[in-house]
Amino acid sequence: MPIKLDRSIVQAIWKALASANSSEVEVDLESQTIHLPDGSTYGFEIDPFRKQCLLEGLDDIDLTLNHQESIEQHELIEETNYPWTRSIN
Repeated sequence: MPIKLDRSIVQAIWKALASANSSEVEVDLESQTIHLPDGSTYGFEIDPFRKQCLLEGLDDIDLTLNHQESIEQHELIEETNYPWTRSIN
């Protein structure tokens, strides 16, 4: 997950995990927080668009398919206006 953390926070997380009996870390994407076994909580930044994609489970293909109708309309216009660009199969 592409998040931004200050180096000091990363070091604090490593230190907390090294001294904990558990290496379990909870990342709450909605609240943009990281919860550590010792009770520490850290916030993080993430691009809003990427966050929404992760929350909705969308990848690049899904995003493209969301525009399928527009793509098909464009292809039809291209085929009509420039028929020589299509293969003759």
